[in-house]
Amino acid sequence: MSISTREFENVVAADRRYYGVPLRFVYTPHPVAGMTSSVLRSYVEGADPASGRLVMDEVIDALRARGAIR
Repeated sequence: MSISTREFENVVAADRRYYGVPLRFVYTPHPVAGMTSSVLRSYVEGADPASGRLVMDEVIDALRARGAIR
């Protein structure tokens, strides 16, 4: 699975269609560069702006689906 900012959601969708990329993607708010550690933490602890699910829940689900964690 990959993590990207919502700014690149359309690029990810186009690449998935063109290249057939089977990865799951999780999105955070944009921008990331220049943000304070507290803002970045809120991105990771908050909701994926594309799905509305918590970012960490999506990460854990992806890892479980791949058998990386139980």
